[in-house]
Amino acid sequence: MKGVDFRPFALLLFTCLVTLSVAAQTPDPLIGFDFDEGSGESVMDLSGQHTGTFGFAANPDALVTLTDESPSGAAGDKSAFFNGTSSVLFGQDTDNPFLDVVDGPITSEAWVNVVDYPVANVDIYRYGSSYKFGFSNGNLLFTHFGIADYFSEAAIEPGAWHHVAAVWDAGSSITYYVDGVEMGVVETTNASRAIQNNDLIIGGSTGGSFFHGSIDRLRVHHAVLTPDQLDSDPANPKPPLDTTLLDYDFNEMPAVNQASHPLDMVSYEEITVAQSKPEWTSDGPSGMAGDNALYFNGVASRITVPDPDDSFQLDLDLVFTLQAYVKYNELPYSRCIIFSYGVPGEGGYSFSVTNDPRKVFVTTYGILDADNDSSIPDDGRWHHIAVVHDEPAGEFRFYVDGEVSATLPYTGGLNFALERNALYVGVEGNPNNNNPINPFKGYIDRIRIHNAVLTPDEFDMVDVPAPVKDWALF
Repeated sequence: MKGVDFRPFALLLFTCLVTLSVAAQTPDPLIGFDFDEGSGESVMDLSGQHTGTFGFAANPDALVTLTDESPSGAAGDKSAFFNGTSSVLFGQDTDNPFLDVVDGPITSEAWVNVVDYPVANVDIYRYGSSYKFGFSNGNLLFTHFGIADYFSEAAIEPGAWHHVAAVWDAGSSITYYVDGVEMGVVETTNASRAIQNNDLIIGGSTGGSFFHGSIDRLRVHHAVLTPDQLDSDPANPKPPLDTTLLDYDFNEMPAVNQASHPLDMVSYEEITVAQSKPEWTSDGPSGMAGDNALYFNGVASRITVPDPDDSFQLDLDLVFTLQAYVKYNELPYSRCIIFSYGVPGEGGYSFSVTNDPRKVFVTTYGILDADNDSSIPDDGRWHHIAVVHDEPAGEFRFYVDGEVSATLPYTGGLNFALERNALYVGVEGNPNNNNPINPFKGYIDRIRIHNAVLTPDEFDMVDVPAPVKDWALF
């Protein structure tokens, strides 16, 4: 065709071919995740050979369960059973702290059927690290945390239902009752200390003071109740009063407060399981439809990718490249894990970021925390980060958005502890312990692990769109 200049098209075709050629030369990763599923509680790596699962499963022994036993013995009347080792109910009144009644008065009452006393001090309930009601060596105890324990001689023998109560008449005394009968008075002019948190916990703390047995008709009143007002008739439960703050009949789970203030209680184990799972977001680095990512809450969320065949090790002691996209603000710890493999302090590696200052970080477990002078912008945007272990050059190279941000001499290699064969995303993981170590808070996407030295033009990078506030409008 006359007058048509094909040179620009030829140049474009040549550029595309060169680009494809370069891309084709990039080695496949040992493992890579794009997190584009967008739903569910598992992810598949790019090879289709490795599956990562969200969080961890609930420990049945840590759940509070309902039983058909109750003080009334009536059909359909249930109670909550606590195993004495780990099961507690948990809730928070953060939005409306109606339990913040540190100046009193408070009447605490419940029906209990004790199996035994696992430790000297056992809780029926506690609130805000400010006040609690329970037992000390089998005797009723009311406590102002950090101020005083008010010991009684009101003993509760295991093996039968009993109604127990402690009435704190602010500025005067605490009176104890068993089955509606007064069992002693402790004089005190103390008040509770200010609440330290908004946590209501039934059956212990989250780490001890565990109650072993059943609890029913737990009530807390912002008032001094008289003996005839106590809910001490097993067959005829009293309705809540205008001053009743809590009223749990434990006929359902979650336990629903029958008083006027909404505050459902669930097993703390259910909360920790929910906190262990990352959340899906459509806010991916490219900003394109379908580019999903995951949000990690900085509490316990993680992904576990089993590696029974040690396939994530290969030649990682010689050369490797670790990559990911991250977006984060404040971190819960000074260094937080993007992903880790192996046993901290023994063998393996982790890829992480720091908060102040913001840096790319790598650890060769048992060898070195590779501190460096890299810098990640604090601008609320996605950033590609990478670390290259170049054994022939004897160094680590740290990259931010495809540019070398720091180098560090290194010839230490890696070693591996074979007893922990899994990759963990979002935490330093341990298959024998669900406690999170250095959890990441923020967004993660496009993880890549290569057993090769990659150059920046081989990195898995996308064009990150600028925020609207950075657009140039004409």
